[in-house]
Amino acid sequence: MEKLKAKENPICSFWKILWAFAIATGGMALVVSFFSLNTGLEGMSPPFGYATFIFGLAALMPLYTLPAFFAHRKRMKKRKGLTAWNLLAGWTVIGYIVCIIYVRLNEEVA
Repeated sequence: MEKLKAKENPICSFWKILWAFAIATGGMALVVSFFSLNTGLEGMSPPFGYATFIFGLAALMPLYTLPAFFAHRKRMKKRKGLTAWNLLAGWTVIGYIVCIIYVRLNEEVA
């Protein structure tokens, strides 16, 4: 008997796109910083410095939204609230840790 293919969660599809974007922008940050090897980051012209900073931030985006991803993957009842909390307070270390602990300890499934 053939096994039916499970329908993929749209959040998981978005997550895959986000990771692909992060890998591409991380690669771009490496390329931009490679062209400024002789001057270092301090001696970089402003456009190269800004580009490296923006590409670096974009490469870290999947790690920033990791608690929200786990909440959606577990189909928690309060996943929208946790996503909002992650986006608004996740930039602080305490907010990020609270989000991860909340997802880890709660097993409420919608």
